[in-house]
Amino acid sequence: MKITHVEAAWLHVPLEAAAQHVSDFGRITAFDAVLVTIRTDAGLVGYGEAKPAVGSAGDASALVTIVKNELAPALIGEDPRDIGRLWTRMYNGSRAALAQRFGRAMPVLGRRGIHVAAMSGVDLALWDLLGKAHATSVLALLGGASR
Repeated sequence: MKITHVEAAWLHVPLEAAAQHVSDFGRITAFDAVLVTIRTDAGLVGYGEAKPAVGSAGDASALVTIVKNELAPALIGEDPRDIGRLWTRMYNGSRAALAQRFGRAMPVLGRRGIHVAAMSGVDLALWDLLGKAHATSVLALLGGASR
């Protein structure tokens, strides 16, 4: 199975006044998230969510751009079931081959904050695909419920 398409869409849902609330992050006036969609040549589709910030505080356009321009090119043609290797590849960016050869992380500059948030949306979509490929839940893949 190979990844054929990776996309990200900013979902912005304004909340009517009655549904808004105030926290230490300020007034929450909208729900914002980035929906990451990964498609494969086997017809499976995985979905993940990335958040730019808490509540209404973030601008998700940066997340969409990172997924589209930086992460997607590194994922197209790869096997989505190899989640650990793909995460390492996304994290190390252009230094991924060196990092793999030396067996340690060698992240490019900027692999913090918003980049890791974008990677988390991709990671969730990859786990969703793995669950679908095995016809089981991600909960079962991770060992089941526990307290």
